[in-house]
Amino acid sequence: MAKKWLLVLLGALICLGTVSYTWATVSNTAAIRMWVIASGGRRITSGNTTLEGTLGQPLAYQISSGSTELCAGFWCGARGEYQVFLPAVLNNFVACFAGPEVEPNNTPDQANGPLCFNADITGKPDSPPGDYFYFDWPASGTFTVRATNFDSKGQMQLFIPSNPTPIVAGDQDSGIYQITYNGAAGRYYVRLISVTSPVGTQTYTLRVNTP
Repeated sequence: MAKKWLLVLLGALICLGTVSYTWATVSNTAAIRMWVIASGGRRITSGNTTLEGTLGQPLAYQISSGSTELCAGFWCGARGEYQVFLPAVLNNFVACFAGPEVEPNNTPDQANGPLCFNADITGKPDSPPGDYFYFDWPASGTFTVRATNFDSKGQMQLFIPSNPTPIVAGDQDSGIYQITYNGAAGRYYVRLISVTSPVGTQTYTLRVNTP
């Protein structure tokens, strides 16, 4: 029985090899004489030649001769007719923190982030040590950190991981804090310290604006 199945498999491979060779020699244009079932699919281009590879699709093409037509594979013939679901790989994709604030965030190690740019993040004021957030600045340039409806006697600080001393600290008496800073690419921490507001009695808004 095993010998019978071996003969059947050998015959199938011979037929498949014949079809592949015939297909590759139909015209005088560039052709792939040999192929294997590989683990990935992508587009490869060199000069005026492009190769489209599809995961698990060793043969996908439409070829005709006279009144005879061969259509192989789900990419054949009709674009848009099939729904093909393939995994997506995103280059340099980073999910950002859109809030609201998540406790505990009372130390740099517990900081919420990375913050989404140009978006409001809400939180509840904390007495010292306060609330910590962070964001990753992608390139040198100017950004603005703004906190509204915050403790009028509190403080907002901006610092980098390698130095806990604030780069900039702002005290305001109107409940609005704003720091504009021209910084290099890297990680920045924002610290909001409440002095007079009891925890949870109001909701503040924090926002990192880009140009």
